Amino acid sequence: MPFLLHHEKTAQQAFAVLRMVRRTFFRVTRMDFQILYGAYVRPLLEYTNPVVYSGRTKDLTLIERVQRAATKMVADLKSMDHEMRLVVLDLSPLEYRRLRGNLILTYALVEQGLANGFFYR
Repeated sequence: MPFLLHHEKTAQQAFAVLRMVRRTFFRVTRMDFQILYGAYVRPLLEYTNPVVYSGRTKDLTLIERVQRAATKMVADLKSMDHEMRLVVLDLSPLEYRRLRGNLILTYALVEQGLANGFFYR
């Protein structure tokens, strides 16, 4: 599956979960959001990120739109800008989490000795 199609499918699945949460809960508090987002939405957005990430801005904005829409669901935060909502909800941007995941994967490869073929000849 091409990268763009994978990202589009992932975004569609995450938006479907957000719609389900919106239909199920009348009012989403900060605590509810942290539990629901962490359990149902974030895993969809981060699944296979180190492998599938293509680096194109179109793919990044597609996935970031999901996080922006999700943070707007929280009561009393709709009028804030995205960065402020992330601070209030104690979330990190997806770009930061993607970089962190890449660093963890690289460290694991180096520690297990699997990186010899990649970095050394």
